[in-house]
Amino acid sequence: MKFSLHLEDIKNSFQKLLQRFPLETVVLVILTGVIMYSIHTEMRAEWIPQTVYSLIVTFFFLMSVTLYRESRETKRWDKVLSIMPIIYGIGFYFVNSYTGDFDLEAIVFFLLHLFGFGFAIVVAPYIRKVCSPKENTVQYANYFTLVTWTILMSTIVGASVLLLGYIAIVSVTELFDLSGTFFREKIYAYWATLSLSLVAPLYALIHFPELKEIKKNTYDTNRFFSFLVRFVGIPFILIYFIILYAYSIRVLMNFHDWPNGIISWLVIGFSIFGYLVYIFSESYVGEGKFLRVFRKYFPFAVLPQILMLFYAIYLRIAQYDLTMNRYFVIVFGVWLTIISLYYTISKKKLILFIPATLTLISIGISVGPWGVFSLPLDRQYNRFISNIEKAGILQDGKIIPLTKTIDMDLENEIISEVRYICEYRTCEKIRPLFEQVLTAAEEENKKQWDTSSSFGRDYS
Repeated sequence: MKFSLHLEDIKNSFQKLLQRFPLETVVLVILTGVIMYSIHTEMRAEWIPQTVYSLIVTFFFLMSVTLYRESRETKRWDKVLSIMPIIYGIGFYFVNSYTGDFDLEAIVFFLLHLFGFGFAIVVAPYIRKVCSPKENTVQYANYFTLVTWTILMSTIVGASVLLLGYIAIVSVTELFDLSGTFFREKIYAYWATLSLSLVAPLYALIHFPELKEIKKNTYDTNRFFSFLVRFVGIPFILIYFIILYAYSIRVLMNFHDWPNGIISWLVIGFSIFGYLVYIFSESYVGEGKFLRVFRKYFPFAVLPQILMLFYAIYLRIAQYDLTMNRYFVIVFGVWLTIISLYYTISKKKLILFIPATLTLISIGISVGPWGVFSLPLDRQYNRFISNIEKAGILQDGKIIPLTKTIDMDLENEIISEVRYICEYRTCEKIRPLFEQVLTAAEEENKKQWDTSSSFGRDYS
């Protein structure tokens, strides 16, 4: 009887899942199938990572659209909204072309979209109320907490299934002496794929909160989150900012010494962690004066550190111009400035403002001439052209071999620019300039190989 009840519960859960997230479920099944196919065939074709990236982005976009549709009173345009993520995912596949084993541009492009649509999940049901004076802060705080809790629990479920499955596989392979067979080579990868790309996300979809279930008048508190916020999050944020301010005082007292470049990322990391705690603490504002003091003064504490962030990054951009890392520092520095000013000036202080702006920024900087790859690359290329013209290496559009030494600082700048362009775009942007030189060098290398190597006849 109990067993049949469990089966009935499982059946009802999957029926609810297919009614609420049908397309998302199909995408997860396809994603799992593609990864399993890649493991089975050991294929390293470029279409596989492109497909995986596109399916993941499509999944999160579909979830955002579904949650937005649930918040609407009318069903107009529902079919159009449902098909948008599919079209976007297909376009993403062709735009984000994967060209190698570690294509940094494709990976960063994917991650920005992943973060963007990931944040969109916690924004989508309330996107129409961002500027509304009737925004229910209590309801949104409860929604944010429940979504976070669902993601945390699905992660635990996926990791537990993965670990328990591995224990079972090890037991079978050792007891039945299967260590040298198929089981040893691929079964672990198959099980990991099933656990992490199918079981964990399906669990999250089944338990994902609905707007009608969320309390509007009282905060939905959780002892675990309360403990993390009050006794872990806030004390550590206090320690972090004591460290940052102590370092800032040291820099100001020795102003001729440059601040360590890592200070920019520390400010960004600690501030984002602080604002994450700020969001969670919304539900526990009545649980102590210390928490209320934190919420009141934390945005003020961030602003002076942003000045240190911009000072540190300005010194490095002035010397070696813009790179992808420095671009991210500037973007997040501007974002922290906007967020901090908003929470110090605004009376409303919507916590929805944080994930909403992160969604816009993540998607916005991934495309266009202002994008995280395009703008720094163009600036490095233009600076490179200017420097090799200054050094006399480039004359009338042609590369001229050096006949004299050049200034050491100028040489270091040129090396830095070449390294950046080649590391991030495999030299394709500057290769046309050196085509004749490279062709001559390759012909000379081939000639030497053919004449001096005993394997010259095999040269391809």
